[in-house]
Amino acid sequence: MGDPKGISFGEGVSPQSRRTDFAMVRVPARPARPLGLSLVLPRNWKDVPPPPSGGNKELSIAACFAPSNDASITVVQTRIPFEINLVDWLEYQCHARDFTIDKLETGHSQNGTEVHAAGHSSSGDSLRMAVVGDADRVLWLVGRSAARRAAEFAETLGLAAASIRILSPSGADSRESINDYQDTSSGLHLLYPASWQVESLRQLLPSKAATDFRLIEGGETVAYLRAEADFTLQSSEAFRRLYQVAVSEIEETGIRIRSMEAIPAGTAGDAEQRWLGSCDVRGRTGNVAMLFRRAPSCWMSAILLAPDKAVNPMAWMRGKRFFEIAVSSLSFLL
Repeated sequence: MGDPKGISFGEGVSPQSRRTDFAMVRVPARPARPLGLSLVLPRNWKDVPPPPSGGNKELSIAACFAPSNDASITVVQTRIPFEINLVDWLEYQCHARDFTIDKLETGHSQNGTEVHAAGHSSSGDSLRMAVVGDADRVLWLVGRSAARRAAEFAETLGLAAASIRILSPSGADSRESINDYQDTSSGLHLLYPASWQVESLRQLLPSKAATDFRLIEGGETVAYLRAEADFTLQSSEAFRRLYQVAVSEIEETGIRIRSMEAIPAGTAGDAEQRWLGSCDVRGRTGNVAMLFRRAPSCWMSAILLAPDKAVNPMAWMRGKRFFEIAVSSLSFLL
């Protein structure tokens, strides 16, 4: 399924055809659909009644267009007040609807984060999708065409997906505020989503500083990331000991680690080590992610424990995104 040449962005529509056959359509914000949007569509496509929502209260249909029963574009709107990766969100939505993603691309524009994908449905329809985000506002475009007419509609759907915009964008590229954590006493520094609670653990050990970042739901911790600075082990060979201590500390809490895999291949002596694995948390499957990074006077680490995406999809997305932020921002204050 899909275009073997890649995802279409409407490049096959000639400039002449764009001027004569297409037009910019604006869908203004209203109380029932608070996100205004715009996109480029063929002039002969019309507003059509939206398909059934399936009872999903988090998603609402902002607009639906079609020329016939063989093709359509549906734009869904939602608000996501927590920092996540929009790729993970799209993959989860597709899984819930039995959509298969064949190709996927991500990027950034003046309008914020964009995710573009091509795939197919379980019934064989060809799909061209786009997700655009501005602060906590998210639009998801789903373009469909019957498999027998997929080539005919590919460029039209690609142009519509490439052109979709949120009206009056704020320019914010994250779903929530990203805070800057700095502990001048230990030297730990990293960025974190504002919805995570912070707890300093300076008394963990005389030569080991740590800070916990907790994700709370219903009064309980459902995920946490611990950032540490260990001043006892400074040589390159100390990494093996750090890894063993991290695993032991996790298992002392009653969590059983099932497997750990180096990304791409963890060997002692590297300045940075990343590991991903699975674990058992109170009888449920969880995920473990570890980052070890050497600083001039210590080894720093970030260790994430979060539910598996099958157990708590949103907590999994939020934990995964926080770990991505930690990988890019964990540093030592000189």
